[in-house]
Amino acid sequence: MDAKEIAYTLKTHIESFLRNLPFHFVWEIPVGSKSSRANRLLGMTTGIVAATVSDIEIHHPDVFFSHTVMPSAVKKKAGNKKNTSKEEIMDKVITKYGTLKNGKYKIGKLSFGKGKFEHVADSIILSEIIAEELNAHNPT
Repeated sequence: MDAKEIAYTLKTHIESFLRNLPFHFVWEIPVGSKSSRANRLLGMTTGIVAATVSDIEIHHPDVFFSHTVMPSAVKKKAGNKKNTSKEEIMDKVITKYGTLKNGKYKIGKLSFGKGKFEHVADSIILSEIIAEELNAHNPT
């Protein structure tokens, strides 16, 4: 899949959600990698997503809202410091929302191994950050 196909697919999927309701697109901006190839691909991917999201924002300003969050914000939210470890983030999320039993992280009926739960935990912290931002701008 080339960049044009990726952008088209992303735009098509997002626009399918816009038919009935406002849509909040939340993404953590990737930064840094230990390999130059991975760093290059992260940069390319970030560029594709940013360009596609910006295009959708221009054409759907009343129903599409994009939120970007830096990894340091996720770490600070989870552990009150910029160098919070992945394990600390997972511990905070599982303590608040689920259980850890026999090496499986469980939230409701969903169960994850450590490798997948690392990403789930980041997503949950991201959603908390955005919820706080939205509540700050639209107090009830």
